[in-house]
Amino acid sequence: MTLTLEAARAALRRLAADQATPPAWSDEDLDTALAIGLAQLDQLAPSTAVVQLAAGGTDRLPLPSGVQRVLAVLHAGQPLAGWSVWAGELVFAEPVSGSLELRCWQRRTLPDAASDPLPLSGPAEETFLLAAAVEALLVQALVQQGRHQGPVGPLVAALEQARLQRERAARALPRVLCSRSLR
Repeated sequence: MTLTLEAARAALRRLAADQATPPAWSDEDLDTALAIGLAQLDQLAPSTAVVQLAAGGTDRLPLPSGVQRVLAVLHAGQPLAGWSVWAGELVFAEPVSGSLELRCWQRRTLPDAASDPLPLSGPAEETFLLAAAVEALLVQALVQQGRHQGPVGPLVAALEQARLQRERAARALPRVLCSRSLR
């Protein structure tokens, strides 16, 4: 099952006990919390991607938006030597022409349409995302209540439970091992 943005909002409302009409949390608030959850997920379990680039005899190419880390550069299916990343650009030791393949970690973002799926690769990532988003909503509620309404005891207890659930979900995520050559 793929989790759509609409389904994630509904699950988030259910987990945050926001079933009243009108709801306490707007879709924008939920989307912000989901974006925070995706950013935290990227820290723990980066999303790998393959990006195609065309080089026209240049020694510099701007990185596409969303690329967090370049793991490998392939030219004609072969690993390319002599490249680095500097100031948002891919820099080559000598000019390169033709098609390049970047193997990279890509930033996850919320889809534009509510019916589109979220960039998740399984139930463990869904669980983590929802737990992190609930935690973000509770932090926001804690700040608002502390500023305007007084005692925050019940929210602090709910926030602690949300943090424990997020940490439990984080332990269930598959681990990524990154090796580097020191040449």
